[in-house]
Amino acid sequence: GPRSIPTISEGKVYHLGAEGNLVCLKADTGELIWSKDFQKEYGIESPIWGFAAHPLVVGDTIYCVAGGDGSVAVAFDKETGEQKWSALSAVEPGYCPPTMIKAAGVDQLIIWHAESINALNPADGSVYWSLPLKPNYGMSIMAPRMEGNKLFASGIGRVAAVMELSDDEPAAKILWKANPRIAVFCANSTPFIKDGVIYGCDVDTSEMIAAKLEDGERLWTSFRPTLNLEEKPERSVRHGTAFLTKHEESGKFYLFT
Repeated sequence: GPRSIPTISEGKVYHLGAEGNLVCLKADTGELIWSKDFQKEYGIESPIWGFAAHPLVVGDTIYCVAGGDGSVAVAFDKETGEQKWSALSAVEPGYCPPTMIKAAGVDQLIIWHAESINALNPADGSVYWSLPLKPNYGMSIMAPRMEGNKLFASGIGRVAAVMELSDDEPAAKILWKANPRIAVFCANSTPFIKDGVIYGCDVDTSEMIAAKLEDGERLWTSFRPTLNLEEKPERSVRHGTAFLTKHEESGKFYLFT
């Protein structure tokens, strides 16, 4: 089955299947406009949990995570499917969708694969900056979240970090890395950041945790949203997950768990 959600833009649907088949369809009829087969075209094998990084459409370009040598990140013309550029190599592509941020006055395409988190020039794929951030099992999954000049990413294996983005040029440095007593180690679901606080579900403990973006200090933890328990369970339970969505009009958050 599919691992990623469809992306809809200007009457077209873009979808990446679990075996690396990227399709562009007419939204009203489902007619195929163009397609790509990542495994055949880039000489790669399907990741163990399938291709999961949903495509990102910005302007006239669709950005995807494929894999292989020099093609972890690939940009296509969204109308024709023609490749514009490819970039980055890694032992595994991971499962994290491309993310676009703006820092130092320029757009930066964030690609987090199995070995490092990278910022690319979306126009040509050249690397602005790259920092090592290696989760276990190649499971870079959550989309990095940005607030102010800080970017947060985390994964399985108690891997989490906040990167401080430069205001002067496209560059970044590690502000802090987490340890078992601070932050939250999200994996299956992307956390939400609001007013300097990270809200997410810890893959190792199944707790929902609120932690400071500035230094990772934990403000509160709860098992209710994930395990429906008031207190810590008697035995360890991993991979408890809640997906967080904010309703803009009411300001309330909805949890699917």
